[in-house]
Amino acid sequence: MDSMNVTDRPNLEEFTIIWLGDDINSNNIQNQLREIINYVKIFHDVDQCIEYVLKTINDNIFIVVSVSTQSILETIHDLKQIESIYIFSNETMNSCEYEKWSKVVGVFIDKETLLRKLTKDIELRMKNYLIPISIFSINSTIEEKSVRKKYEASFLWFRLVLEVLLHLPQNNRAMNEMLNECRLQYADNQKQIQSINEFETNYKPDKAVWWYTRDSFVYRIINRALRTQDIDIIFKFRYFITDLYTQLLELHKKFLESLPPVENDDDKIYLDVYRGQAISPDELNNINESIGKLISMNTFLSTTMNKNLAMTFAGLDRPTNDSKCSVLFHMIIDPSILTSPFYIIPSSQEDEVLFSMGTIFKIDAIEQNGNMHMVKLTLNNDENNDIKQFIEFLRKEIDSTNTTVATLGNFLVYSNEYDKAETYYQMLLKELPPAHEDIPIIYNNIGLVYDLKGNHTRALQYYNKSLTLLDTMSQDNQSLLALNYNNLAAAYFAKKDYQTAILFYNMTLKVQTNPADLATTYNNFGELSREIGDFDSALKSFKTSLEMSLKVLPNCHPDLAATYSNIANVQLEMENYGEALINYKKALDIALISIANDNSCLLQLHNSIALIYFIQENYDEALNHFNKALKLELPHEFLSLSIIHSSIAETYHKKHEYDLALQSYDNCLNIQLNHLSSYLPDRATTYRNIALVYKSKKDSKQVISYYNKSLDIYKTIFPSKHPDLGSVYHDLAMTYHEIENYEAAIEALNNEQEYLPHDDPHIPMTYENLAINYDKIATSYYLNGNYQQAINTLEKSVQIQLQRIPNDDELILLIKNDIETMKAEMEEDRAK
Repeated sequence: MDSMNVTDRPNLEEFTIIWLGDDINSNNIQNQLREIINYVKIFHDVDQCIEYVLKTINDNIFIVVSVSTQSILETIHDLKQIESIYIFSNETMNSCEYEKWSKVVGVFIDKETLLRKLTKDIELRMKNYLIPISIFSINSTIEEKSVRKKYEASFLWFRLVLEVLLHLPQNNRAMNEMLNECRLQYADNQKQIQSINEFETNYKPDKAVWWYTRDSFVYRIINRALRTQDIDIIFKFRYFITDLYTQLLELHKKFLESLPPVENDDDKIYLDVYRGQAISPDELNNINESIGKLISMNTFLSTTMNKNLAMTFAGLDRPTNDSKCSVLFHMIIDPSILTSPFYIIPSSQEDEVLFSMGTIFKIDAIEQNGNMHMVKLTLNNDENNDIKQFIEFLRKEIDSTNTTVATLGNFLVYSNEYDKAETYYQMLLKELPPAHEDIPIIYNNIGLVYDLKGNHTRALQYYNKSLTLLDTMSQDNQSLLALNYNNLAAAYFAKKDYQTAILFYNMTLKVQTNPADLATTYNNFGELSREIGDFDSALKSFKTSLEMSLKVLPNCHPDLAATYSNIANVQLEMENYGEALINYKKALDIALISIANDNSCLLQLHNSIALIYFIQENYDEALNHFNKALKLELPHEFLSLSIIHSSIAETYHKKHEYDLALQSYDNCLNIQLNHLSSYLPDRATTYRNIALVYKSKKDSKQVISYYNKSLDIYKTIFPSKHPDLGSVYHDLAMTYHEIENYEAAIEALNNEQEYLPHDDPHIPMTYENLAINYDKIATSYYLNGNYQQAINTLEKSVQIQLQRIPNDDELILLIKNDIETMKAEMEEDRAK
């Protein structure tokens, strides 16, 4: 690839221009392209270009192709990152051959015409680009919300961003970090460098809205950072984002003060604003299925009071493009309600109205008029009690009832964004003074991130840093101290240093007083006790955890389901099946209410209940719960599904319903063959289980066939000495013995002996079985009058028996007596 003045810096804007071909050697053309979109990539090699496009999944690409196009169109046309394709050629080409490619804008023979069209299309796309949104519902109970649909809580992320940024100091360092990042991004773009210099010289906080609403580097970078939740860039732009929100707040307040007083509903003034966008069918379908739900705008939202202009932005004037749908958002604004700030920008050519990030609307309806879909939204009242309770509950879930600078990091951890969380915490350590009161919790949280990523040694280092700082602080930090001890205990537990973990758990309990915190610690203590096999202590700890949880949690809280399940797990290990069943059912009842969409958890509970019924030989109830587990939607849980099918098959086998057992094993086998090809030991086990069913059906031919299939797998994955190999040969030998094929039985037993380790406890039994089969063969020879073969076989039996019993054992003496008797009879026959 020829980069030609383009670095490999990450793209901080939404769009990329790619030029593929040999017709762009002019720096002037490249500079013209960069004035449209800063990020320009030049390729001369088709394969390298395709490779880049395939891995660049978060950008939106406009590509100019001036080489043979057929192969590249077939490869990239339907990729979601491809926005539009432009064919450039020095020769006149027939545009009809490209009609089937909906993303091909046209064929161009003049560069200036191409650049004008490219500029127009990109400007339109910038105006109608889909803003990041979160759709959520508050109709279900608050306790269910964050666990049933945790993704719905992403809207809180953007509120936390603002709250945290407002807590950070506004200083020259913050401004310099932003400007340095911009100069790196636009190093090859003289136009944007001039704009950055202008910003540095002339910017004031009361100009934040002006800078954001012009087509500048600020607008482009912030929008992408918010859409991708790029915490690094958001943090570097904290100076400007804070100013933008603060100015919007002030302007919104002045706008409200300018409105006439509202005596009744008839006096209310409503604003109708619009935003036109081109979105994918999937995005439109998501909105269409969300009528009545709330939608949060997760960036600063630019709208217009000019409906016709918004319809133009929606893309009605663009060439037909099957991959996009034209959508007009019609937003009805009641200025009298308490909401996130917005402002009507005076003297704007586009009659622009700018809303703060985090603004919430209700989706009222969707109407279609030709190719246009109109989505009707109503501005939502931020004082809505349901929303306030929802946000309050989510804050409790992330242990951030009060916002601090660490709150955003806590939310990232809660959302499993561990790398982003660490990046954010490390940035805070650089930003905050060493004596800042939040430094200990930041160290603790970095330790937690490393714990969750499995690096427990590194986690301990940060926990100890936090502990050292806490020891030097004068204020009361009992709650943070308890958290630190608890995390230290968890890290030592993960490293299997159980005694040290117990020590820190006990230290935690000494300083904790809050029932919710105590419940967590006792639960952790229970997990440790169970791990080391101290089931009595585990049961006691889990029951204490339950007692504490019941004091502070609602009856349908998912944590209660987890605790009941933990109690049942221990009771199952202790073979107290009746009590375990009761507690598993309590866990299931709560889970069906509080985490109804967490099918993995429900599957585990149904499976555990079924297992107990199976142990109790209540096979019908076992099947009932196995089948309930099977009906859960788990499209990618192939291992779990295969295990359930296997369990169902085993249950049918116990019920002597062999055909149904084979059918279930076949279902299990299909999953293993099609989706679990690397799980060869599991497939070998399935073959052995199928063999057992055929053994019950007395179909020896199929038994032998499936044992051999199992052997074929074991031979490929196990070393020469492995007990599983020996075990299958043993089962095969017993089958041959039952059908009186003693020679084959002996061959299998010899293989069993060969594959079993020398110290395997089954070796003596193998010798005994070999001797038995030799005796059977000898008896056959004897009854047919073939005395010499019978004698030779019995002598082999003696040699084998001597491997496990002494020479003067009664059995050895008996066999030797049989040999002498046969020899005598053989001599008598010769004498006749």
